[in-house]
Formats: sequence, C-alpha cells, structure tokens
Amino acid sequence: MINAAISKDDYRLAGLICLGIAPLLLNGFYNPWLSSRPALICLVELITWLALPALIIVRAGSLFQGKDIGLASDSVDGGLGLLKWFALYLVVPIACMIVYMLANWFAATVLPDELWTPGFTYQQFMPNEPHLRVVVLLWMSCTAALVEEFYFRALLRRLFRNKRFLFIVISSLLFAAIHWENGSRATFSAFLLGISMALIYLHTDKLLPLVFAHLAIDLVYL
Repeated sequence: MINAAISKDDYRLAGLICLGIAPLLLNGFYNPWLSSRPALICLVELITWLALPALIIVRAGSLFQGKDIGLASDSVDGGLGLLKWFALYLVVPIACMIVYMLANWFAATVLPDELWTPGFTYQQFMPNEPHLRVVVLLWMSCTAALVEEFYFRALLRRLFRNKRFLFIVISSLLFAAIHWENGSRATFSAFLLGISMALIYLHTDKLLPLVFAHLAIDLVYL
C-alpha cells in the first residue's frame, strides 16, 4: 500500500511537471507569430509564467514541503554559516556565468554551423521605448529564473529523489529542449549549463542560489 501511494504521487507530480513544461517546449512554434501581437504576448506570458506555475504549486503543494525542493531556511542565523552563505549566493552565480560562457565557446567550436536555424529571438519581444524594454527584460528574466528552476531543478529532483543520475540527465535534456528555438548552439549550451546546475543543486540542496544565477545569465544574454 505504501509503494502504491508513493507511485500515485509520483505519477501526479510527473503529470504536473509535463503540464508546466509543455508550453516551454512548444512556444518556439507560436512565438514568431506572437511577436507582432503585443496583447496576445501579454496574455500568453501571464498564463505560461504566472497562472500555470501558480496552479502547479497549488496542485502539487501536498506532495512536498519547502525543504524537499531546496527552499529550507538558509539564513546565517538559521545555521548556514556566513562563509557558506557568501559562497552560495555570490560564488554560485559567478560560477554559473563562467560555465555558460565556456559552454557557448565550446558549442561554437563543436558546432561551427548551426544544425538548425534559430526561428526566434526574445529581442523580437522587446519594445522600442527604453523604459519598457527594461520592464520586459526584468519580467522575462525573473519569471524564467523562478519558473524554470522550479520545474527543472526542484520538481524533477523531487520526482527522481532516489535516482541522482536520472535527475541530472533528464533535467539537463529537458532544460536544453526548451531552448531549441534559439538554435542548436544555444540548445547545446543550455544542456551543459543544465548539467552544471543539476550538480550544484545536488551538492548544495539549495534552489535560490540557482535562481539568482539563472537571473544573472538571462539579464546578460537575453
């Protein structure tokens, strides 16, 4: 009975993860069409990055606690030493940025020609007005950092909690897959970054440092 209950919860969690990831895998097909329709862009963005994650949190809330997805208290007063806190929240983002730079260089070396042509860039979503560009950049960067780390690191780690190797491989492949619209180099770079972030998550069991790292990368590269 215990195994059956656990299996049922795992199927439920897997279904919710698929529900959240599906729009990220498909948006490369409809984003080029949306780029000239600002009202629809706003609607789709709100559904994909706000409403759907909120629904998943509500539906999956009974399947785990904060500590199960790397959201346990990590304040200095709470027992996370000052040096470790400094390393997590400063060194991890810097390390991830360096890894991504090296991944881009390696991808360009291994793939001198794109295997498929990028069909869309997020610059197409950017308005011409400088102040609106800042707002859109912050929205895209913050939502991607929070939602993607929640899906690909926190929830997938919870799903594969007893299978570390599967977590690393599947989370990295899926993380790469949602970047297919940016071309083969970007997809390969995302795969390498995904491996690094999965390893960091396994080692630290903390989600927020990776959110900050993801945010920093998107702010620089979007």
